[in-house]
Amino acid sequence: MNQFFAKNKQTWRGIMMMSALVFATGQAAWADNPKYCQGGAGDGEVCTSGTQCDWGLCDGGSNVGEECQEDSECPESFCDVVDGSGICAGGEVNISGATLFDAFYRAPASTNDYIDADGDGVFTGGGIVDQLASTTLSTTWWLVNVREVGSGNGLAEFVRSHLEGSYFGSGPQWFPPCPPEPDVGLINRFDWTSAGDCTANPYPFRDEIHLGIMDVPTTWFVKQSGTTHWDRNPVETGYGSNSLKAWNANQSNALKSLSHPTDPGTYGSLNLNLASPDDRTVYDTPIAWVPIAIIGNRGVGIENVTKAQLQHLFVSGRLPSGENIVAATRDSGSGTRNGAMNSLGIDPSFGRGDNLDIKSSETLTITDNIGPDFQVTNMGGSSREEAAVQNSRLAIGYTGLSGSSRAIADAQGGKYEILSVSFDGTNYVRPNKDSVLLNCDPATGFLIGGNETFASVGDPGLPGSTVPAMRDGAAKDYLNNLTASIDAFITAPSDPANNGTPGEYLATQFSLAGALDCTPDPLNPDVFVTNPDYNPDLADWTYANQTGFDGAPAYGTANSKSPTRTASPTTAWPAPRPGDCGYPATGFYSDGTNGSSGYLTIHPGVFIGYNVNLNTVAPRSSLIGDFNGDGLRNVNDVPAMMAAYYDRYVLANPNFPTYAPLANSTTGNPVSIDIIGDFNGDGNFDCRDVRYFLDGLALNPASGKLTRQNGFYTADLKWRTYTGNDSNFFNTVIYRPNGTVFSYYAYGASRADVASAGASTETWPGAEPHGQDGRVDCTDAEYVFDNFGTWSNLEDAQSIDLSADMNNDLIVNCNDIKAVFTVMGGGSTNACPGLTTNCGTVPKVIRAYPVWSHIAPIKIEPTHIGPVPPPSFSPDPGGP
Repeated sequence: MNQFFAKNKQTWRGIMMMSALVFATGQAAWADNPKYCQGGAGDGEVCTSGTQCDWGLCDGGSNVGEECQEDSECPESFCDVVDGSGICAGGEVNISGATLFDAFYRAPASTNDYIDADGDGVFTGGGIVDQLASTTLSTTWWLVNVREVGSGNGLAEFVRSHLEGSYFGSGPQWFPPCPPEPDVGLINRFDWTSAGDCTANPYPFRDEIHLGIMDVPTTWFVKQSGTTHWDRNPVETGYGSNSLKAWNANQSNALKSLSHPTDPGTYGSLNLNLASPDDRTVYDTPIAWVPIAIIGNRGVGIENVTKAQLQHLFVSGRLPSGENIVAATRDSGSGTRNGAMNSLGIDPSFGRGDNLDIKSSETLTITDNIGPDFQVTNMGGSSREEAAVQNSRLAIGYTGLSGSSRAIADAQGGKYEILSVSFDGTNYVRPNKDSVLLNCDPATGFLIGGNETFASVGDPGLPGSTVPAMRDGAAKDYLNNLTASIDAFITAPSDPANNGTPGEYLATQFSLAGALDCTPDPLNPDVFVTNPDYNPDLADWTYANQTGFDGAPAYGTANSKSPTRTASPTTAWPAPRPGDCGYPATGFYSDGTNGSSGYLTIHPGVFIGYNVNLNTVAPRSSLIGDFNGDGLRNVNDVPAMMAAYYDRYVLANPNFPTYAPLANSTTGNPVSIDIIGDFNGDGNFDCRDVRYFLDGLALNPASGKLTRQNGFYTADLKWRTYTGNDSNFFNTVIYRPNGTVFSYYAYGASRADVASAGASTETWPGAEPHGQDGRVDCTDAEYVFDNFGTWSNLEDAQSIDLSADMNNDLIVNCNDIKAVFTVMGGGSTNACPGLTTNCGTVPKVIRAYPVWSHIAPIKIEPTHIGPVPPPSFSPDPGGP
């Protein structure tokens, strides 16, 4: 550990090895500061020199912190060093869990001494501050180590640490892994992860994890066996047990267990049996209410969302209209995800959104910047989620409302918007002090959040408790210091004696639960009921003094930041699929630059920089997908989008002569087609983005609903207009049911290319289109049949792919099967070998399309795919 502290000696005045930390005391003599045993026959008795407790750890005397066992000497000292009088000096408090509560861990007030935990007779309050977690390690009483890995992930580490090692295990103590590193790691408020990842410095955890910290109660994180459903509530049968993993990775959506993860037969389980507790019972200590904001990139163009829309988005990956907005998500171990989903009536294991990728913190190749490694789902921390929403211009996600780096601060900085939510289907509510605290009426109350909760094995209560107590004295004191200060503040919120205490900080920056008019029903979290612990005095004080919930700028008034790309990307682009287009050369993007200077626009030499205010610099580029400049995103943008594609990839002309709608783009208000047209977040505008738009963003401007058929049709029609002879933009080959090539191609027929061989068992609701293989054949017909369902019914939408909708009615049924067979030349819908649909027979007269072209089945223009030539008119001024 010397190397770690030596690197940061300006912050850390004490330099020592973590394996031999010295805790100096300077405390009064033991006789003046009696302590108590924590359990067993001596529970609650004063410990004096030589006194043994027959269970747990002694809280004081010469045996303070020692693990006392019946009729035996204590085998290990809790402290490495004791002072001359034999009294230990505090100890480690190791915490793993929530990232949402980062601001609390960093606040000095969180470890100010309210209960005189160090026995020096000095208390915080009334102008006195007694800090127990000093950044000067040589004089600190507590060493508070925090791993911000997500609530459920912290719970899993907490469970394993207790089951395997010094508490109940028979082997060596289990320590949290390194890597993966946490989103944030703190030692007495110092961010050690910013000094280097956990493989570069000695790891700061040398003891078991004493406390799990979650954004919700423990019961909300524990999965139950049985039949699953998207709207299961905590403790219900099947809750949290969705077995569906990420589509493209082995990333689980299931919640956590209190059993040992690999060998429950040997190590057993913890339990939540408070009615008959034992030494493995987990106790919850709730300390504050934490609101969770729904956030969205300004580029998505959505200010107001309903609870029903959010349910659809996070369960299926699309809105009820069929619009394929990006559902930015945390991984299933996130308490923010758990609190947000439960508040919306969603089983968190079903709140998977687009359901892609392994948890972002599991690999160092994932980046928050746009490019080949960009990720927007299964993010491993609040900061990663926030960065994903900031850069993905189609994204809607969630994060904590208050704190130095959470939603309000980020919205003030123009990183993204805070959305208003309708809980009653009519009125839209913006989170602020009024709506969070006065929350019983769903027309005016903001109803998304959770109770920040510490989990401990054993009761953290004061001596004299009749149930098994926590064994670790330092962690127990840490919790009691919080709860005692909270209780005192609730009793007398205006008492100066509470100034500077943890309770005051929580009441000011978050909210003590007693200040809310209503709180969630623990067993039905999206229903808020009258708060049984409501305290009117606390509520009045909180309303007058709470400073953490207000300050969010009105929608559209703060900066609208441009996304940032990875400069000179070195990760190899994915191999193109059949019927796909090529990627740029390694290190470059489709605008011909290496991405070091921003986004190239249609004006020679004009760039839009990264992280700049689009409202000021380039408002014409603010709304993603708005190719025709009318301030909307719908099917009317398809002609201009196809013209932009033609100008870049066929003409390679910097002046974009065909793209007439860009006439309102000026050097002072430029358009970057890589900002308004990069839907999949790889930093390019290419044919994949065209497919994404046609498949999920081509809305009917009148109904506001997805019209895939019209989108694909218009794309082919306009492509023929620009090329003069090519009506098959995606170069799709059509096959008859008997497997022979069908020589006719109709405008829009590529919409039926939705699956490749062997993919019919994969259902990918949401996400970018994935199944196309450059041909329409029986595989596509089978895939459509496998996705029968009505999109407006979330029961169906949770498991179907709306790409299978061929006729714009947002229902996948026999009419869509018939549409596929019509594209394939007509005939019986049972003509494909092994496919029996009972959908009747399709007329052999092809009459679904007004315009046909008779072209070769494969027709690829040399300029249509392949690497994009670097622009000759404006070389990238940036370096590699």
